Amino acid sequence: MTIPSSVVYYPGYSQVQVQYNYVIKIIKSITNALQMVVTTTENSNYVPGITLSFQIPPNFGMTELNELLAEVVSVSGKDITTNLDSTSFRPFFYPSNLPKAFTPPLIIPAAQIVSSPKKNDNNIASSLIGTVYNNGTPGNPVNGL
Repeated sequence: MTIPSSVVYYPGYSQVQVQYNYVIKIIKSITNALQMVVTTTENSNYVPGITLSFQIPPNFGMTELNELLAEVVSVSGKDITTNLDSTSFRPFFYPSNLPKAFTPPLIIPAAQIVSSPKKNDNNIASSLIGTVYNNGTPGNPVNGL
């Protein structure tokens, strides 16, 4: 997979560019299978070989995933096949009495290949491919270094 790359350099600043961005996705369904298949609500840019973690709220079942990591075996549209055997897990389901505001079940890439001068947990949109983080000049940090 070739990742396009272009960097805009700003004189006097050191820079770090994001090379990959595996965005968190909302889970629509999960199979109980020898190779667990997770269906997301939209296509992902996941590729075979990356590692995923999960955030499954208790009212969706299959909370066993919260303690595990899975490797992506293949991707087809919204379906992500993993190397995880989920045959003995509780079934995954959307509760029938889902409130208007709730935390959805999520797939979270276990290690994003994002190099930034300061961990940026609050703004995932700024970690898009090609984004350049400026470290600032010595004695005048832009991102809190």
